Amino acid sequence: MINFAPLSDFATLTFSNNLASLIMSNVIIFLLLFAYSTTATAKPIADLPEPVTNNAVAIVSNDSKDYLLSFMGMGQNKDNKAIHNKAWSLEISHPAAQWQPLPAVPHINKISGRLAAIAVGINSDAYLFGGFTVSSDHQELSTADNYRFSIKDKSYTRIADMPVAVDDTTALVYQNRYIYLLSGWHQHGNVNLVQVYDTKTDSWAQASPLPIPAVFGQAGGIVGNE
Repeated sequence: MINFAPLSDFATLTFSNNLASLIMSNVIIFLLLFAYSTTATAKPIADLPEPVTNNAVAIVSNDSKDYLLSFMGMGQNKDNKAIHNKAWSLEISHPAAQWQPLPAVPHINKISGRLAAIAVGINSDAYLFGGFTVSSDHQELSTADNYRFSIKDKSYTRIADMPVAVDDTTALVYQNRYIYLLSGWHQHGNVNLVQVYDTKTDSWAQASPLPIPAVFGQAGGIVGNE
């Protein structure tokens, strides 16, 4: 169990001995699986307009409609020129819906496309963090600029830059307000940081670093605010 002390202090993330041992032995953060009724069956959804991988995805809601969002990633050519900042939305509450193009994701770097960004949804907004660009000579750069996307008016707002730019991080939403970014890759190596973004104040703080080896590409979740 992960225990969150009062967030007014941005207090320490502490792990029980059992969970810490489990994480240490597997060198991963626990995986959250979204479980449905045993009688539920998987249903296919519409194909994306074009193949994409290493994209950031999130689910948001507006006017009783749910939307699956896809941001950035790499196209089918699988080279630096195929890395883009395109975005799409799919109204998953409508069984016959098709993907719709969204405005491209903004950027502050010369290169627009990004890989390994992370996105999470809170109500009608999606929050996009980090990622990295790849230049023609294969130089990779972790990016610090982040954005809030509103499904209501399909617009982006730049939010505060993260203190330490990371890609391939894990984003956890707490109390529909705080977004925890766990570990990830920064420029030349993994970091064990836990960076906390407050959506109400547009500000960052640091929680206690993870008591495990730094990793990237992991998955995690919060259940019951723990």
